Amino acid sequence: WLVMEYANGGSLRNYLKENFNKLTWNDKYNIAYQLSCAVSCLYNEGILHNDLRSCNILVRDDTIKLADFGLSKRIG
Repeated sequence: WLVMEYANGGSLRNYLKENFNKLTWNDKYNIAYQLSCAVSCLYNEGILHNDLRSCNILVRDDTIKLADFGLSKRIG
C-alpha cells in the first residue's frame, strides 16, 4: 500500500484553470517560488524528476506538492 496526503486543490493545472483570475500576483509568485524551491531541492539531492508538468504538481491549502516520481533518476 502507498498512503499519500490528500491534495484538496487537485493538480496545478486544474487549480489554475479554476482560480487563475482570483489569484493575486503575490499568489502566483508564491506558486512559482515554491516550485523553484522544490526543483532546487531535487537538484541538491541529485534527483531528476523526468516528468515535471502541471498534472504532476498537486496543491494542498495553497502549498504545492510534487508527485509521480515514477520516471525520476539519480544524477551525478
